[in-house]
Amino acid sequence: MTFSEDYSTQQGASLEESGKYPVAFGITFTPKVSGIALGALGAFGAVYILMNMVMPAYTTYQEQKAEEASLLEQVEQQKTGEFEKKLQKAEAELQQKQALRKEILAFFGSEKSLDTLLLDINKFFKSRNVALLKFTPDGEATVIDDSSLGQGVNQKLKRQNINIEMEGGFVQTQAILKDLERLQPLILIQNLKTENNTQLLELKRNPLQLIPKDPTAKVSFVLQVILPVSFEDLPPPAAEKPESEKKDKAEKDPKS
Repeated sequence: MTFSEDYSTQQGASLEESGKYPVAFGITFTPKVSGIALGALGAFGAVYILMNMVMPAYTTYQEQKAEEASLLEQVEQQKTGEFEKKLQKAEAELQQKQALRKEILAFFGSEKSLDTLLLDINKFFKSRNVALLKFTPDGEATVIDDSSLGQGVNQKLKRQNINIEMEGGFVQTQAILKDLERLQPLILIQNLKTENNTQLLELKRNPLQLIPKDPTAKVSFVLQVILPVSFEDLPPPAAEKPESEKKDKAEKDPKS
């Protein structure tokens, strides 16, 4: 009887003490439970601070240290003369590339050479006794972008087409074509067409005889003068379409 009363007294005291602590989600936050919860919360907070504050700051610190080391290396190179040697080497390479560029551009024509091209060609025809029937530039020079001369020269070269027609002896017309190849501008001959004329006979007297004249041919072709492209010759970049147009196009074409 005494044992039962003591047990009831202890159980009542335990229930009375448990009622003094807060209860959430069916858990009574006794001092022990609260300590464990606070410890877990503190560990989570420490990890959060480490990932969002400490690590970015550490990364920034490492980047600044690397930049500082690079600057110190440059200063050291300046002191030892290594930086000046690198600068001189870079200048020498630049001059070499500029000289090479000048040599390459010398193979091409220029706007100025186009102005004198007719005069040069006319001299060839007069010296070879060949009739120049037609010399017609085909509009303005256009930028090459069709890979007709290779993809590597797209947007870097332009061409001026000139329609030429001439008439003369076979030997003379062949000599004219060789003369054109020796012109300073880089040229290409396209769409070469020849039309043979009927051989003529020349009548001579004392004594009377028929002497065949040299056969003649009418030759037509397109002379392409290749020129380097300047910045002004390049087409303007395509305007960016508004986002609304892109969205409408995407809605109309679900596959894209």
